[in-house]
Amino acid sequence: LAVQASTDTLNNTDRARINLEYQASKDEITRIANVTQYNEMDILNSTYYRNQVNSANSTAKDVVGVSVQALDEVVKGTYILHDPSFSYPAAIPNTGSPTEDTDSDGVPNAKDNYPNDADKVKDFPEAFLGLTSDLKLWLDASSSDAVAKNESDDVSSWYDWSGDKNHTIQTNDNSKPTFTKYQELDSIKFDGINDYLTFGNEDVRNIQEHTIFLIVNRG
Repeated sequence: LAVQASTDTLNNTDRARINLEYQASKDEITRIANVTQYNEMDILNSTYYRNQVNSANSTAKDVVGVSVQALDEVVKGTYILHDPSFSYPAAIPNTGSPTEDTDSDGVPNAKDNYPNDADKVKDFPEAFLGLTSDLKLWLDASSSDAVAKNESDDVSSWYDWSGDKNHTIQTNDNSKPTFTKYQELDSIKFDGINDYLTFGNEDVRNIQEHTIFLIVNRG
């Protein structure tokens, strides 16, 4: 319509008629946007979906919508949530304190695949199967589950996944390494100056004969 109205052969009366057609089309597009719904949810007019979470009432990031309600006296466990308009269930494991450690192995339940087994944290990879009886330490930086860190990604503990509870720790903020990405992979970065972790369990330092396998990047 805009191209048509710019033609020299049209006069002001013709352009006024074109403008009326444009206004009518715009009003119809607005009407369609306001009434179009899917599953009783507005999908074209920027209305918040009712199943989203209100960022003002949540610790989650980048979410909008209805508010999260406080849950009092919730028993730890796995729950299934059902939305009346959406039948697919959502499981929520590890309900309770983010620092809760049921088996007292030093790894919080939220990061422990076996929260009720003090001798097991993660399943061993196939390459470890012949070493499990002698394995004393397994530090893996490929997942944020492996560490305790603050909002700045400073690492205060690197959990031992071997089941022997030989976790490494650092309480000095100036000497904590950083949990970061290297070539899109999770990793722990030491500054090469004063970043280090030490064993909380003194016994592991007294092992006389041992073999250490390291995968590191010196860049």
